Amino acid sequence: MRVAAIIQSVLPDLTTSQLQILAVIDDSGQPEVSMSEMARDLAVTMPSVTGLVDQLIRRGLASRRHDDKDRRRVLVSLTDVGRKALADVREAMVDIVARLLEGISEEDRESLVIAAERIHALSLEIRDEEIATLEARAGKRTA
Repeated sequence: MRVAAIIQSVLPDLTTSQLQILAVIDDSGQPEVSMSEMARDLAVTMPSVTGLVDQLIRRGLASRRHDDKDRRRVLVSLTDVGRKALADVREAMVDIVARLLEGISEEDRESLVIAAERIHALSLEIRDEEIATLEARAGKRTA
């Protein structure tokens, strides 16, 4: 089953990109995340994040406000509905992975966990490289 299909089974019309925004906010450990932080973490442009956040706000999954100390900074948080939607999608994904792993030996599961951890670490390295490249390009434009 595709990730998009899992998302659709839990919350119709929620896209994987919208889910990523919800996850970035939730995984930050902070009640609010700035739009620029989300753009950086997802290695996308601010207009892309703005469009996704607008859609989430219309659906009641997120809220947005200006920072009291710096009005240029826009902060986004999950609503209770957004937190529940993210939890429901994550639970559905865990259930599917558990079903997939039922038919795999313990030894193969351990190998899979090791491989998944390595893939995750590599994906973070690639993301950080992409962020550095984007920041370097932005620095060259302003210089």
